[in-house]
Amino acid sequence: MKRLLLTRTNHDIGNHYLYAYSDEIIIDATDHNWNVNTIENEKNNKEEISSRIERTKPNLIVFNGHGNVDRICGYRGECLVDASSASLLANAAVFARSCSALEVLSVA
Repeated sequence: MKRLLLTRTNHDIGNHYLYAYSDEIIIDATDHNWNVNTIENEKNNKEEISSRIERTKPNLIVFNGHGNVDRICGYRGECLVDASSASLLANAAVFARSCSALEVLSVA
């Protein structure tokens, strides 16, 4: 069975839209027999992300949140992934809805 890890927060207006639109991803993945694991709001932090990736070994990781050219951020702007931790994503396909975040991370 394929495994999806999806992060989302609902702490500001920009993230509110990403949070809502993620429902469709969850529904489609479930309909196609994927095991869906979500990390939401306060749990959308670096420690929880790292732990879940190591434990569940997802095939696809979908990040929803803020970011910049060298990081993806989670709840209240906490850095989830940056160049120093990008190796954590090496065994999964990654889709990041996070402004400019893969400009540097995609080559890390």
